[in-house]
Amino acid sequence: MIKGAAGAVGAAIKLIDRKTMYVSAVIVAAGSSTRMNGVDKLFAPLKNEPLLVAALRAFQDSKTIREIVLVMREDALEQGKSLCQMHGFDKVTAVVAGGKTRAESSGAGLASVSKRTNVVVIHDGDRPFVDQDLIYRTVSAAARWGAATAAIPVTSTVKRGSDGAVTETVPREGLYEIQTPQAFQFQLLKAARKKALSGTAEATDDCMMVEAMGVRPVLVDGSRFNLKITVPEDLILAEAIADIWRR
Repeated sequence: MIKGAAGAVGAAIKLIDRKTMYVSAVIVAAGSSTRMNGVDKLFAPLKNEPLLVAALRAFQDSKTIREIVLVMREDALEQGKSLCQMHGFDKVTAVVAGGKTRAESSGAGLASVSKRTNVVVIHDGDRPFVDQDLIYRTVSAAARWGAATAAIPVTSTVKRGSDGAVTETVPREGLYEIQTPQAFQFQLLKAARKKALSGTAEATDDCMMVEAMGVRPVLVDGSRFNLKITVPEDLILAEAIADIWRR
């Protein structure tokens, strides 16, 4: 685990115990694929299966996860339901419509999880290469500390610019590229969302909401294979990763 700390929130659950802990997963797959040149990335083929299947399968197969809520665009709901049925994803308890923003879409998923949920883990449906170990470690960290997110250190030189010119070179030390999964004690995230959504700033990930409450999410070692499909070239990279990928 990357060194980090989170604010003490409630009674932390020390271990993942399926008898006492109910972990729900929300897979957010409601994006419009605007940068994909007309390709719906979630249903783009990856080794002869829709890309979304890979992300769903990781959570379906995880012994940590008790249920999955899939969040889709309104016009893709039936396609999402059919996909889950076709592949036998019986942990999927609901397929719900997302909103106009990431925060609205994750909120729609959270509203549909079981009332028994202790910890909720949120993952991007367009990150197909999430593995069992990363899911477990992220959930474990959130159960103990309140909030956790997968992350990798920034390795490229980062510069700030304005009007097409460099204005500053930003030191890389202490900078991380944030990934999903992100996991939270459920009551903490509910309280954080209520507070964050009453403000004006838009949260681009769920960690931002708990950060606003003074909680410091733990950084969990992510993976450079944990690629987010954003542009057409990413599909080429995904095919190459799939050739060597082992969960």
